[in-house]
Amino acid sequence: MNLGFRKAMFGFHRDDVIRYIETAQETFCRETDELRARVESLEAELAARTRECADAVAERDRLQAELGELNTRQESLQKLSEGIGRLYLVAQSNAQALCQNAQEQASLSDTAVGRNLDALQDADHSLTELRAQLNDSTQRFSQEIDALQTALRETRTQLEAKRAATDDAAQTLSDLMQKVTAE
Repeated sequence: MNLGFRKAMFGFHRDDVIRYIETAQETFCRETDELRARVESLEAELAARTRECADAVAERDRLQAELGELNTRQESLQKLSEGIGRLYLVAQSNAQALCQNAQEQASLSDTAVGRNLDALQDADHSLTELRAQLNDSTQRFSQEIDALQTALRETRTQLEAKRAATDDAAQTLSDLMQKVTAE
């Protein structure tokens, strides 16, 4: 494994080895800093998404507790209404409507959690696509700037050559004018 070190009397040139180590250290530090920044960003985003999910789960739990309470209430109403007849049917109908509403709310909460998870996945996909687009745009922009710089240099060279030719022609014209006026 030769890393391009020149050989010295007792091994490799010390300066080559030190330069290699310093370059490797700088690259490692830069990449470490970039990765730490990325990790911090992702941890912050994860914490935000975790809070959102926790809120949705808490809401679902609250609704399930409410559903449990409603189920308990329904049972109590059924025991009380055994001898009442018509009131029993009305109370049972009301309790069932409340239970259905709680179940619908729990279902809606579960649906909201699913949508949030889908939105997180979509956001991650969008960010990945955006990163690719930004990288592509940056590369194209850099290539266009390089082309513009090359064109500017060529134009400057051409203008300098034309300026020199113009100066020579002006000097020749001036010399001819002096000869003509002198004669």
